[in-house]
Amino acid sequence: MYYELLPDSVKSAKKIILLDGGYFVFRMTKHWSPKGKMRQAHNRLKRGKINWFQRQAAFKKAINNDVAYVGFRLGEMKLNPKYESDCRVIVCWDGIHGRRNRGNLDSQYKANRHGAEETYSAAEHEGVDIREKLSSMGLEPNNLSKGWHGLYDAGLEGDDLMAHLAFEAIEKEKEVIILSSDSDMVQMLAQPLRLHDFTKEITAIDVYEKYGVLPRQYADWKALVGDVSDNIVGVPFIGPVAAKKLISEWDNLDSIPAESITTIKPKYDISRRLNGLRKKEGYSLSYAKKKFGSAWERMEKGDVNEFSWSAAHKILNLIGDEHFETISYRERLNCSRKLIEIPFK
Repeated sequence: MYYELLPDSVKSAKKIILLDGGYFVFRMTKHWSPKGKMRQAHNRLKRGKINWFQRQAAFKKAINNDVAYVGFRLGEMKLNPKYESDCRVIVCWDGIHGRRNRGNLDSQYKANRHGAEETYSAAEHEGVDIREKLSSMGLEPNNLSKGWHGLYDAGLEGDDLMAHLAFEAIEKEKEVIILSSDSDMVQMLAQPLRLHDFTKEITAIDVYEKYGVLPRQYADWKALVGDVSDNIVGVPFIGPVAAKKLISEWDNLDSIPAESITTIKPKYDISRRLNGLRKKEGYSLSYAKKKFGSAWERMEKGDVNEFSWSAAHKILNLIGDEHFETISYRERLNCSRKLIEIPFK
């Protein structure tokens, strides 16, 4: 299900370019770096080398250069509205309450981005409206260039807004091109559209070569791996390669066997028990690892307190499951997948 959001001003266009407004957040961060254009202009103002109006002009020029760069990339694809009358760009801005939908599912969604706040809940988060900063530079966020429009929904993140627009435009038989460097957008390639990351076009083949999964499987793969940038926890002991193997074999999260997404945790320090059992049977440490799994050494040394099922289940069977807690990540994975899927459902 998607929302009908296409503005009347673009409905006549045959080609809809959806531009991630986060691009300008990224660019402003670059401009404010020590050697960035905005930082340099601000420092010149503080030293009395320029006045406030000249500082603002430098800020505006930096953003206009960014707009020109996007126009250059669109031109490479014959999609620049300046020269192609059947094209329109929609800049999709992040809503200040955009995190709250996912925050109702996981209060720590994107908690690693909250900065100096003492407390954080994504369900109550209020972000910064980047359009206000652009307006303060004398720019019009909804008219940054010819054929460009802006769209904003306070309750939607920019990527969700793009997804809703993409589905609507596709249903209306328009050609859709998404411009975004957000890796999560690759899942949209399961739809008949094009994706560009501001440097090159990304295809479904590129996704498979990079991640080893199809675009429709990307959210499942990433749920297994986790996403540090969005504070989404994956399954311990499952990295990109292991996740690729699981998805390749089982197609989706729901089909993956329970033991593959389950970990084992001793209820107490059982290192002495394992050491005693090994010596009683006359096993060397290397033989115990070979016979009962690679977790034996780490468990005997007490170095680690959580183990994958595949590494430790033989030890569990040897000394009894009453000594261990089994932790299923099925529920966590289902939650993570919902956080990653675009648009949020």
